[in-house]
Amino acid sequence: MKQKAVEAIVVKSQPYYEVTAKYGISRKSLMDWVRRFRHGGYDELLAIKPRGRPRKMSKSTSRISKGKSEIDRLKEENEYLKAENAYLKKLKALDQEDAGMFGIGPKSSGN
Repeated sequence: MKQKAVEAIVVKSQPYYEVTAKYGISRKSLMDWVRRFRHGGYDELLAIKPRGRPRKMSKSTSRISKGKSEIDRLKEENEYLKAENAYLKKLKALDQEDAGMFGIGPKSSGN
């Protein structure tokens, strides 16, 4: 039916309203079919596109653990946390150094 409706528009130059009435389809569907035909020919017109929502990725195929064992994933996470900890320690030391330069922060008592 798609093929015949599109041929009526493209080859026979029939008006859209006649073709939609003859085949009992909406104008929007017919326009979409003609667009797909002009873009990729009969192959694209008759191609079956997947229906529904795409599947979610499961936890085991997430970006971090894809193709890795649990031990490898935990080692990678451990390395990340070590680097984050070192970064935060360095940031704290720099913050305390800046505070000391400007005379702010805790002071030791002279007693």
